[in-house]
Amino acid sequence: MRDDRLVEMVTFRALVDAGSFTAAAHILGTSQSFVSKSLKSLERRLGVSLLHRTTRGQRLTAEGERYLASCRHLLDLIEASEDAIMSNGDKAAGNLHISAPLSFGSDRIVPILPQFMDRHPEISVGISLTDAIENLIDGRVDVAIRMGTLADSNLVARKLCDLQRIVVAAPSYLADRPPVRHPDDLRGHNCLLWQGANDHLNRWPFLFHDGQRALKVKGNLKSNNGMTLVALCLEGRGIMRMAEHIALPHIRAGRLVPLLEEQRAPDNQHISVVFLPERQHISRVRSFVDFCLEQFRNLKW
Repeated sequence: MRDDRLVEMVTFRALVDAGSFTAAAHILGTSQSFVSKSLKSLERRLGVSLLHRTTRGQRLTAEGERYLASCRHLLDLIEASEDAIMSNGDKAAGNLHISAPLSFGSDRIVPILPQFMDRHPEISVGISLTDAIENLIDGRVDVAIRMGTLADSNLVARKLCDLQRIVVAAPSYLADRPPVRHPDDLRGHNCLLWQGANDHLNRWPFLFHDGQRALKVKGNLKSNNGMTLVALCLEGRGIMRMAEHIALPHIRAGRLVPLLEEQRAPDNQHISVVFLPERQHISRVRSFVDFCLEQFRNLKW
């Protein structure tokens, strides 16, 4: 019995991901006319339009968005089922797309990738470093490293480590400025600020005699890039509340000075590795998650 539904699903997913009929045909190794005929056949069978097509491009209809989500889910399940049989649980292979925050990814994830790839030579790794929260489905991300509270409860999460931040400044910044002995002293100093989606990090929590409070700090330098703020701090351009894994090596080397240690409030957040539930049985995903848990088990910054 002939059933082209799986072919139509694969073709439709490729068409959406590629953004055009020509690009989808190139990815699938087929012709543009085949992609077009497959979409027409699919829409005719479903009785709905899945794509709005104009001279400027294409976009999904509401029905197309629902169908695409189902396609991704079912195709991932098929891949996981076949992967589990072929790998027999002991050999991971294929393409693995990782997303991680810029500073944590460059400082802690990128350095361990060579060891992971030596252990699993048949896995090809692609890593995206961004402080934006990538959608695991739309971005075709297999595994993501997330910091803080997880907004998407549909993801499977494994905790890697706790996230703590330290208020620091370069000796050159502190040399000719008033001392910082109390959180209120920050009002007279230039603080390095986040902008965009991470603006909430500009409220610095401290412990006071009457409990914990967050101070809204101010400054004349902002960035949506954590490593940019670190570089500015090292250059003596302001005070920063910096992630512990970045700050501690610089403190030990004398490049940064910790401030307000006795009043530092715990972050009560952590760093997690997350993935879609239907991908947890894919060997390359499972292998990377297990590897991360192993690497961060006995953590020492």
